Amino acid sequence: MPDGRNLVINTGPLLALIAAGHLGMLRALYGRVLVPREVQDEVIAGGLYGFGTEAFEAATWLAKWPHPVAPGLLLASSLDRGE
Repeated sequence: MPDGRNLVINTGPLLALIAAGHLGMLRALYGRVLVPREVQDEVIAGGLYGFGTEAFEAATWLAKWPHPVAPGLLLASSLDRGE
């Protein structure tokens, strides 16, 4: 049963859970799982190779943020888009 905590997830852990067949574990553990626009873009782009997009799109319970996130200058210079 979710305890009401929220989670913002990045691309790596999201794809790892999809690959392991355990994406639903996030739903069981968290009240809300927010997927930033940049992470969505990376997952969909990876779909060109047929990996992860079907499970990602089927997970309608994921809160998919519709707008890009603008990180501060320090973070922007040290993080990839989907982190």
